[in-house]
Amino acid sequence: MPILAISLALLAQGPERAQAGIPPPAAQSGKVVLRCVADYRTKAVRDCRVLSEEPAGQGFGEAALELTVRMKPRLPDRGANGETSRTIDIPMTFKLAE
Repeated sequence: MPILAISLALLAQGPERAQAGIPPPAAQSGKVVLRCVADYRTKAVRDCRVLSEEPAGQGFGEAALELTVRMKPRLPDRGANGETSRTIDIPMTFKLAE
């Protein structure tokens, strides 16, 4: 299964964090793994769900799901066997910018 790795530095501060779906600053860093369907035709991911979130309950999973609407992975027009989509795991690392 292909893996798309994303490292995200969190730069927003104050009320903009909540509007952007970014976790509260109480947690300095976190890791999330999403499982999504990559659609070759639309070049987008859909039907994402959180597989794991560390630390749990700090909002990182929700923030990762919010970010999927902006993801535009580089994908071929069709899979090797002519498929139009594929399930992928997307690991994300969140950390506050220093």
